[in-house]
Formats: sequence, C-alpha cells, structure tokens
Amino acid sequence: MYRWENIAAQASETTLKSGLHPLVENILWARGVRDHASLQAFLYPDYGNEHDPFLFSDMAMAVKRLELARERKEKVLIHGDYDADGITSAALLFLALTQFGLRPQVYIPTRAEGYGLQKDSLAMAAENGISLVITVDCGVQAVEEAKLAHSLGLDLIITDHHTPAAELPVVLALINPRLPHCTYPFKGLAGVGVAYKLACALLGEEARAYLDYVAVGTVADVAPLVGENRLYVKKGLEALASPRLCFQALMEVAAVKPASVTAGSIGFMLAPRLNAAGRLEDAVLPLQLLLTQDMAKAQALARELDDFNRARQRLEAQILAEALAMVEANSPALVLYAPHWSPGVVGVVASRLVERFHRPAILLCQDEEGALRGSGRSIPGFDLIAALRRCEHLLLRCGGHPMAAGLSLSLAEWEAFRAAFLALAGEIPPHYFIPKLTVQAEISPEDVSERLIADIALLAPFGVGNSQPIFASQPIVVADKRRVGKESQHLRLLLANSRGGNTAAVMFNQAARYDELVVGERVRVAFRPSLDEYQGKAQVSLHLQDFAVGKEWWLVDLPYMADYRFARLSAATQGAFFVPAHLFVPLILKVQGGEVSLQPALNLDDLDTAYVVTPRWRREPELPPGSKTYAADSDLVYNGNMSQQVLVPKRPSLMLYYRYLATRSSFSVGDFARAHSLPLAAAHSVCAAALQIFAELSLLTYEHYLGQVTLTHCPVVGTKQELGQSPTFNALQAWEKEALL
Repeated sequence: MYRWENIAAQASETTLKSGLHPLVENILWARGVRDHASLQAFLYPDYGNEHDPFLFSDMAMAVKRLELARERKEKVLIHGDYDADGITSAALLFLALTQFGLRPQVYIPTRAEGYGLQKDSLAMAAENGISLVITVDCGVQAVEEAKLAHSLGLDLIITDHHTPAAELPVVLALINPRLPHCTYPFKGLAGVGVAYKLACALLGEEARAYLDYVAVGTVADVAPLVGENRLYVKKGLEALASPRLCFQALMEVAAVKPASVTAGSIGFMLAPRLNAAGRLEDAVLPLQLLLTQDMAKAQALARELDDFNRARQRLEAQILAEALAMVEANSPALVLYAPHWSPGVVGVVASRLVERFHRPAILLCQDEEGALRGSGRSIPGFDLIAALRRCEHLLLRCGGHPMAAGLSLSLAEWEAFRAAFLALAGEIPPHYFIPKLTVQAEISPEDVSERLIADIALLAPFGVGNSQPIFASQPIVVADKRRVGKESQHLRLLLANSRGGNTAAVMFNQAARYDELVVGERVRVAFRPSLDEYQGKAQVSLHLQDFAVGKEWWLVDLPYMADYRFARLSAATQGAFFVPAHLFVPLILKVQGGEVSLQPALNLDDLDTAYVVTPRWRREPELPPGSKTYAADSDLVYNGNMSQQVLVPKRPSLMLYYRYLATRSSFSVGDFARAHSLPLAAAHSVCAAALQIFAELSLLTYEHYLGQVTLTHCPVVGTKQELGQSPTFNALQAWEKEALL
C-alpha cells in the first residue's frame, strides 16, 4: 500500500503546442518543460546539450599526465570496482586509453578484498612497474591509500562520483562532480559517466562510440535519468539496438530483444547478470565479457554469468528468509547481522527489505578477519551516508550515497552501532514510512488510448528523476479477478467502464492481495498504461501499481433498496427496517471489503462514494467538504414516488395483507415479500405497518424477531373497525402527502 500524492494540475496561459496528447503536455509542464526549446531538448536530446569535460576540476591535469604517459610508454593501471557501474567504467576507460595510444591494465578487487582502492593492489602495481593508477567509480575517500601511493612513487588520478568526506585524498588529479569546489554543472553522473568524460577529454567526439557502456553502467547504478544522463542513456540505448557482441551475448541469455531494449531491460535483466559474479566470487568474468572480441567466448562468458545470477537468486532467497525472521515490526530501521551471510548479496537483500517494509535497512556479515561488513539501503528523505557519518566513530569505513552505502566495523562495536543508528532512524517522521506513489493525473481507464501510450513512450528512458507516469482512476467496479502466471503470482482484473465494456489490468507479483478485492465493489487503481499482447492480439492494458478499495456509504433515508443489497445486511440491521415508513430512523451504512456495517456517523475518505436512499431528495445530508457527490445511477436512489407509494399501504393492499395473516400463526418476512411481490427491504416496513394497523384495530397481536413473526389473533367483537381509527394508518397517509408536496 502506498500514500498517493497527486501532482497539482499545471495551468499555463499558453500550451506547448506540441501536438502531443494533452495529458503528456501536462506531464512535460510538470517536469519543467515550459517552452518549445526545452521540449525539443527533452524529447530529442543531442550532443549540443553536453558540457565541456574540462569544466571538471583537475581534468586538464589528468589529460596532461596521460599524454606524458603515452609519450613515455608508461605502464598504466585502471583500478575499478566489482559492481556493474565499476565494471563498465573500467571497460570503457580501457578501450578509450587503448585508442588513445596507451596499453593499460585493469584491476578489479574481489568482494573479499573490499570496496574501493586497495592498498595491496597499489603495492602490487608498484612491484610490477606501474607508474600511473587511475581509479574508476571509487577513490574519493581513499585518503590513506593516496598517501601510500605517493610513498610508492605512484601517480594517482581518481575518477569517482560518490559523496566526498570532509577530508579529501591528496592526488595528482581528483575528478568528481560532487566535490565542493568542482564547477562541472551536472552533478548526477554515475561512475561510468565520469570515466566517459575523461575519455571525451582524451578522444573528443570519438568517445561517443562507448555510450552503450555508459547507458548500462548509469542505469545499473540507479543514477538520475535527467540532464546529461538522459542524453547518454538515450544514445546508448540506440547503440544497444545493434549491440556489440558482448552485449549481444548478454541479451541472448537474458532473453532481451535488442530492437526493444529499454532502461528497464538494463536494470532488471542485464545489470543483475553483470553484478552476479562480483557478488559471489570476483568481477573478472563480466570484465572479460565486456572486452572480448570473440563471439564464441562472449556467449560462453554470458552463460557463466547467467549461472552465477541463478545462484545469486537462490542465495538471496535464503538470506531474505533468514532476515525476515529477525525483523522487529516496530523498529524504525532494520539493522541485522549474521556472520555467515554473503557480503555480495546482503545489499540486494537490504533492497528487498526496504521494498517490503519501507524503512532503512542495513545487513552485515563477518569477513575472514572477523570484522563486520555490509550494505545499507534507504528510503526517500533519510540520507543514509549522512547518518552513517554521524556514527563514524564506531565504524572502520563507510561510503556511498544518500540511498545506498557500504560500511565496515569491528564486532566489538556492533551493539553500539546498532543502537546509535536506530536512534538516528527514530528521528524519521512517521509519514516517511509509508511509500509515496506520485499520481500524474486522474483518467478513466476507457480513455487510455494507443495514442496516449505512444506519446508517453516519447518521454523514455524512464528511471530515477524521470519516472514512467502513473495515473489514477476514479472509483471503478471490479468486474472480475483471477490469479495468473506460472505460479499464480500475478493478479489480473477486469474493470467495468462507463461504456459497458471492461478494461484489462494486471498487477505483477501481487496475487497475495487477491482477497482484498470483491467482484462488484469499487476500487481506485493507480496504473501505468501499456499496449500488451494477449491471446495474439494487441490491447490496451493497465499495469497496476496499487489499488485502494473505496468504501461505499449508504445513507438510507427510506426503508427501500434492492434485494441483492439488502441481503448483505446483518439480521440486526435488517431488523431496523421493520418499522412503519414514517417512523424509520435514517441509517448510515459503510460497505468495505464485502462487509456492510452500521455506523454512528458519516466519515468519508477521498476514495469513498456516498449513495442516498430518499424519495425526492427531501433533505441533503451534510457531507465533509470536497466529498464525492451522490451517484444518481445507483439502484439505491429512488427520486420518484413509486417507492413512497409502496411503503404506504392503501385499503385494497391492507385487505390482501389481512387475508394472508388471518390464516397464519407465524411466518417469515421473506415469505410475506414473495407472497406480495415486494422487495425485501420494503416488505419489512410494509409488514410492520400492516401489523401495527391491525393491532391498533384490535384484530391481532404480534411479536417480531430477526425476520420471524408470531401472531395471536383476537376474537372479532362488536362493529366493523374503520382504518381511520388506526393512528399508524393516518400517520402514514399524512407522511405520504407531506413528502409529495
């Protein structure tokens, strides 16, 4: 369940006049696209939107040093990292430096060695005659390692994108857009993006040949798809549509069609396979794949990565199950530790826990030296790396971003760290723990068209900072529901639309919410429109992100409603209808999840709809401001006089009712309804009125309990009784006359 947040409708004196669907124009306006120039730049980004790489602090120094290394034919080492961003960064820079005229080597540390620039790798580099080390996707916090490099006679160029600490390493060149003194305009580059900018400084436009690597690394690192990242990912996806052989082999094992590759394909299909080997062993395999020029070798390596990914999934499921058993329900954050967990998988499991519980999660395991190592993931609004730095006195090391970070600490500090971090998480405002779902606009499902879907596709690539638009419906009736998928893990719905048809909707991996829905009841759905193929035909479908079961409120001002609704009332509530119509006390009924309950007051939420049972809207109940209007097409609403006349029995009807009663000592109100062709609700009131009239005329006495009536007939004595002698008969006639005025 999410906290839905609607984006306010954007109003402007002039439209973009783009020819796009009006809803898409509104989305663009909300995302800061306010004129034709910005529209063109967003929809069709080109290299004119790139920034000069020499705006980076120290870029000129890095280029000069690399030119000198080329002139001297020095040995150069690229020091990467073991995740997809670090691997693609290393591969890209290897190819770029090779094209520049150098013969670089690449070193990727294993998980066992740990994240970032390693002292052992620097010592090994010096022993092997390396004179220049370039980091990619790491190094901005390598203060001690930089000192070691200097002592070993190594020049060090750091390219990184992680958040710097207060103390910076002293190196030949430090290239990071997040440095306080860096004037580079775009701060959101991934590690591969920073490596690409170094390649641009060396090769100029020729570096664009490597944008497929940039796209994969940028999406894999969940960098924001705005600014230069949008340009690079869009161009990179175009290159991946005709992939180089390494990506072709990877797409084959991941069942991704090059012609339809998207940012989602990278994030959910390609990146996990590139990450898998580094999570379980080391990242040499994916690096070899990204650099090989042999198709047979690429296919073999891709199959190995696919096997690693399957093994990673099994291990992830095992660790997740163990972690779930350790979760404390009311904790503001999940800080969990088990010595045997895999350091390469705890970060993925932390992400799963955040998805499930929507609170920060840190998972730790123990390394060979006895220290605790792990990864954390956060929620919007809670800066994880800032929180870790407030606990830095308890840590050996930490680094990362506001949403993801790595850390290590000694076992002796475990309890103190856990307590300190939970105390910081205790400062999180409660509403942060409910995930937010941003709704772009309200739209009826039947108004979702192929044109709208096609125009939304122009906003791609989608990701952080440029999310795929989500729309919400007004309350809509669930016409059908079923579980689908090989393991019945998905939820498929048919939603009744106002044109008499149904709109298909699917909610992936949410079959557990099946019982929350009742066929025939109303829900609001939050969805992404899609054009799917179903049974061989393309059809508009809704990919549901969430749904909210709207409550119906029945304001029953008259003892009259359809039988199928009345049958849903409890016996006690049905008993409230067993009263002459003029004495009926209005009822407020709440309908939710298939249950109908009597309520003391009306309390409408935004999703709710109120229906009124009243003869001629003779009075309008007070509703909270902004509540939904009454649905006049409901069978609960009777604006004419027919229901009024049914509830006020006239002389001929009373004669029929008495003949029925005269031959019985007991009966059910249901039998009475069927005998006289009355709706059940009305039958309760009419029966009560008739019995009361006959009792006032001393013709019988009666008892009623839960729809069953017991009669005692009185002997007829004296003159014939006139209906006008019954106060109830007279009161009903007066009530009817007043209502018809």
